[in-house]
Amino acid sequence: MAMLDEEGVMDIEKLREWAETSQLDPNDPRNASFFYLIKNAGVGFSTEPNYFRLDPLQAEFDFCKMDDLVANSRLRLLQLRDQREPEFRGLCVPLREKEIPKDMFKVYEKRLTYTDSQLESLSSDPLELHRDWGQKFLQKVRQRVLKQCHLAQQHRQLQDIVMEDQVPDIGTLGLTFIKWLQPKRPLRPTRKERKKITMQNVAGQEVKIIVNVIHAFEVPVRKDVDAVGGGQQAFRFSMVPVRPFVEVSFQGVSVRTTTAEGANPTWNQDLQLSLKSPSGDYSPGSLQSIQDNLYLHLFDEIVVDLLEDDRMRETNIHQRLERNWLGSLQIPFSTLYFNSRIEGTFKLYSPPVLLGYEKESHHREFSGLTILGDTQQVLPPRDATFLSLFITVQPALNPPEPFKEKLESSELAFMEEHLENWESQVAKQVPHRKVKTLVIDISGKSVCVTRFFQPLAPPVLLEGESITEEMAARFVSKIPKISGSILFPGLFDIWLTSDQILHLLSGDSEDHAVLLCCFLMYLGKTAWLLLGVGIPHGRTAYVLTREKEQHNISYWLWDPVSGQKYSIQDSFCPLQKVFCLINDENIWVNVQQEELPWRTRFDITHRSDWWPAFGRSVGAPVGSVQPAALVYVATSISATQMLQDRIEKQLKDCLMKWRKTARTLCNRYCIAILRKLLPALEHNTWNCQNLSSPDHIQELQHILGSHKMCGFPINLPYTNMEAITEAMKATGVHYNESPDVEFALAVYIHPFPNNVLSVWVYVASLIKRR
Repeated sequence: MAMLDEEGVMDIEKLREWAETSQLDPNDPRNASFFYLIKNAGVGFSTEPNYFRLDPLQAEFDFCKMDDLVANSRLRLLQLRDQREPEFRGLCVPLREKEIPKDMFKVYEKRLTYTDSQLESLSSDPLELHRDWGQKFLQKVRQRVLKQCHLAQQHRQLQDIVMEDQVPDIGTLGLTFIKWLQPKRPLRPTRKERKKITMQNVAGQEVKIIVNVIHAFEVPVRKDVDAVGGGQQAFRFSMVPVRPFVEVSFQGVSVRTTTAEGANPTWNQDLQLSLKSPSGDYSPGSLQSIQDNLYLHLFDEIVVDLLEDDRMRETNIHQRLERNWLGSLQIPFSTLYFNSRIEGTFKLYSPPVLLGYEKESHHREFSGLTILGDTQQVLPPRDATFLSLFITVQPALNPPEPFKEKLESSELAFMEEHLENWESQVAKQVPHRKVKTLVIDISGKSVCVTRFFQPLAPPVLLEGESITEEMAARFVSKIPKISGSILFPGLFDIWLTSDQILHLLSGDSEDHAVLLCCFLMYLGKTAWLLLGVGIPHGRTAYVLTREKEQHNISYWLWDPVSGQKYSIQDSFCPLQKVFCLINDENIWVNVQQEELPWRTRFDITHRSDWWPAFGRSVGAPVGSVQPAALVYVATSISATQMLQDRIEKQLKDCLMKWRKTARTLCNRYCIAILRKLLPALEHNTWNCQNLSSPDHIQELQHILGSHKMCGFPINLPYTNMEAITEAMKATGVHYNESPDVEFALAVYIHPFPNNVLSVWVYVASLIKRR
């Protein structure tokens, strides 16, 4: 084929060049015909092909060559969009090829080059191989399900394509006149809903994320560690002023508030950050692909006086500003996009131990009783810091429409029709409360949600000890959580079974809640899956349990992502709205006027409060999609130790790289003590013990006597190395510019079955006392 030209005619010159380079023997009888052809090719010898072409003049009418068509980026972009590739789904293709960015296909080509051979190269680390295989398998499932949804979306209506404003009628005009006549109340302002604009109107505008930081409370205050000693004097609380501020970062850009004063500061300050969409495309498909997170960090600003000569203090100022990390909050952009705005009081992630700081509530716990009314009660101390925020996007983006087309169902026809009719009746009675009756499984078929519940035995975490509810919740919380809109783009629900979650090591909040509910049912608890709205993640899933204490019945809420347990009477519970309850027997929708957890009645036997989907006429489908039992495999101890050493080495290298202008020294004695303390922190979480116990400070007493120490341990599930590095960098521990500062860093990984890992990173800075 290399001897033929573009028209299929044999090229004699190429044959002659090949004969010279190949050094064929002209005296060989087998080569006689070949040399005869070359010799007589120029003497009236025809090399025309001996076949007939249907389009002999096609080449003369072609606008360009085939190579030019293959290299055309705009044609390639149209073809990839038609093939429903995730990077180009719903993309608005420019009219000119020069308007397409050069790196448009970078993410797509990177995904294609990530082949199975690259996964096999990671076989030396089974923990990384397991996670990479799970992500690649989910990508294949995502493509298969999206193709099925694309086939179901062939029939479109006019309103699906044409977006236009509704013509005002008498009803809307009458409501407008009534609003004009209503008395104005300046002291009670109300937020006006902003009109959401389409993707075409966003083009050319700057989209901004506006964060209104209002106030915070229960901020840790500095304590005088100079007084640390033996006996009761070791825990003497000495209040030192704290100067907190909030730093907000998104897509590599950070802004901060001003510095406030005290443990309950108020800022009421607006911060703005620009939103950069991939390739400047603000279509729903492109916005769903943004995997960036909005980070909010609470710091304490410390002013260090560097002036040594007091005689110059009246005319000279020499100071250095330092910051100590106190807590953080992480909000995925997908949550902000689907909820349009986020408002409320948020619980920050605070480290279990914060050296150099202490809560005022802890001081009140030791100092005496808190008097409430005529009786004396001991209020439990709050170990968390709370931050009040209002977050929105300007201009308001229009989220994608929910997936309404019907897919193939695994249920019988009458069951599917019954659930659809019940769901439509619920939408008429309580339209703002979303319920789920049919969800999509990993095969792309719709299944009744009651089939996802079955008692399943949790793993044994300690030999010879029975597992508790707290241990089961701890195990579920260490499975990496991925937002549902990122896991499966589009507003349709795909639920994973418990064995699939453990095998893929990924899932959204609903998958975690189903797994925890199955564990609690096995442990003898009366449990339901609760769907509602929480902060800061919007629509979420919790687990509700009912417990009998003598003659009283109490209800508890379990957050499957954090593993924490809340009472329904706790006003600081992240769950804000209760929509429906689900278990293996029925689906109940909340038809009460109240939807706050502490005001909701949870007696499902009252039909006036909870409306069931199944009754005497139609019962819930029998059978579960869950496996009969879960298979647990022990995690390799040697692989865990290798990963632990690799993380610790990389974090130390990153710490030195972040401190470009200063030398980084490590205190080996302190590192040895921190390594000894980390395993105890993990076991204390199982027993619900106070992690900042006196024993923890007692171990550090020798260092605290000679060094001023600030540090904390952070705990997170292991997803990848980048997440751990980003979490440590966000704390700002590397900003300490003291010339005699030393650092201590220790890493501990506790292995759970099925390669589920709990990573602890303890980092501290030490300065010698003078």
